[in-house]
Amino acid sequence: MFHPQPCANAKGKVITFDKLVVTANVYPASAGHFLPAVLPRILFVSQALPSDVTILILARGKVNSQGTIDTPDGVIQRYLEPLLSMGLIRRNQIVYAPKDQNVAYYAKELYMPINSHFEHILVHAKVHNALRKAFLSAAAKAGKPCPRAYKTKDIILVIHRGNSRKLVNEPEVLQSLKGLVAGDPKMSQFFTNGLTVQTWVPSKNGIVNDIDLFDRAALIIAPHGAGLSNMMFASVGVPVVELCYQSKKPMQCPHMVITRT
Repeated sequence: MFHPQPCANAKGKVITFDKLVVTANVYPASAGHFLPAVLPRILFVSQALPSDVTILILARGKVNSQGTIDTPDGVIQRYLEPLLSMGLIRRNQIVYAPKDQNVAYYAKELYMPINSHFEHILVHAKVHNALRKAFLSAAAKAGKPCPRAYKTKDIILVIHRGNSRKLVNEPEVLQSLKGLVAGDPKMSQFFTNGLTVQTWVPSKNGIVNDIDLFDRAALIIAPHGAGLSNMMFASVGVPVVELCYQSKKPMQCPHMVITRT
């Protein structure tokens, strides 16, 4: 039996749904969390639940008079739009809601995926792989030869961070990598097109270019951060060197090694 006034103590606006599934995770509108953790949830529930279940996605953007968002900004639009365009997720099933507002959401039927940082690895590995294949398919349809065979990879990709947690000696690192590549003839002998060193920042021309660049990578090097979520687009088995820190913060090397073992 339903409570006669389930939102009686709500301090702000109450938005009512008949059936609702919540996909949010920690930092839901951040690239480092939306792409590897939230987006697999959205794909999973859109395939597993009936089409009359509304999918609630926390986002950033201009809030309308109903307390929701018509078009999300930034990260969510960037990564979600290719899947919507391919019809893998139903556009009319989604409601975008602002992350930071005093609103209560009420539904007669509520669905909630496992609330864990790692459910996309432990439970939804198949969905995670399906998501990767969908993005590679989008790139292929846009004229990019994805996925490539490993011998045809042609870059060592260094992820650039411009503010916090950046490589303070990035120019020297890039120069050293270029020297190693130039000084080792085995590189050009093994890789059909040779190897060059490139840095990555999100492409202004859309996600297809990012997918293509990561698919070309024979090796990925990066400071710990959101950019590493894009390694989803790299081939299985491509080495990834993740750089951690010597500071007193929780992201120093010993803590990060423990969390991965």
